Amino acid sequence: MEKAMRDRDPARLTTCVQDAEWAIFQRWQELGARSGQTEERAEMAAGGEQLLSIKILKLKWPDFRTNL
Repeated sequence: MEKAMRDRDPARLTTCVQDAEWAIFQRWQELGARSGQTEERAEMAAGGEQLLSIKILKLKWPDFRTNL
């Protein structure tokens, strides 16, 4: 995640974002529906929000949240 925040090259940044999203997704799948792990789940959710911000602010993706 930190690497994605520092990188300015759009191609590398896109790869970093995708890798981070994949890691979060895989970990979420590992946790499944088990109870607990609330702190880790909250951190993963926050990480997802940070990645969305990178996509919108640095990669100039549209902000779908503004169309609600």
